[in-house]
Amino acid sequence: LAEYFNYYEVETPEPFEFEPGQYISVKVAPKPAKNYSIATKLSPNKFALLVDIRPGGPGSKFFEHLKSGDKIPFLGPFGVFTLKLDEKVDKMLFLGTGSGMSAIRCMIDTALKEHKLKIPIKLYFGLTYVKEIFWDDYFDELKKEYPNFDYEISIFKPEESWSGHQGFITEEV
Repeated sequence: LAEYFNYYEVETPEPFEFEPGQYISVKVAPKPAKNYSIATKLSPNKFALLVDIRPGGPGSKFFEHLKSGDKIPFLGPFGVFTLKLDEKVDKMLFLGTGSGMSAIRCMIDTALKEHKLKIPIKLYFGLTYVKEIFWDDYFDELKKEYPNFDYEISIFKPEESWSGHQGFITEEV
């Protein structure tokens, strides 16, 4: 992952049911709780989170100091921004930026891996700087395994060496 993002795997004692796109609320300090979208389901008792550690606030500090095996106090799942597979569509389009990609990745993983959708699925992934790019290897592998999946990265403030898309993802779409 890019230097600004950390990936965490969370294991629960019981199966943890959630809809792709939902989030959990993590108790990161005595008062504040912070919300984190679930990045992917790894098994019935295991899921992953992507955390932007740049802000330096209570949430990023909490996650930076975690060690393997530490307990994470959380509530959830919450949220209605979820994948609606019962809607009849002939293609899917996803737009995501930064750590907001967590919910999007979970939706794409579910559509491709669990539900074996064959319709075209396109992702536009936006970041500010090239050094922020993460999960490009993961999405490359998805693209190889699932011919109906494609993605493009767009960089808002690229270096001269960047040869990919430039600007906001909304402009690309």
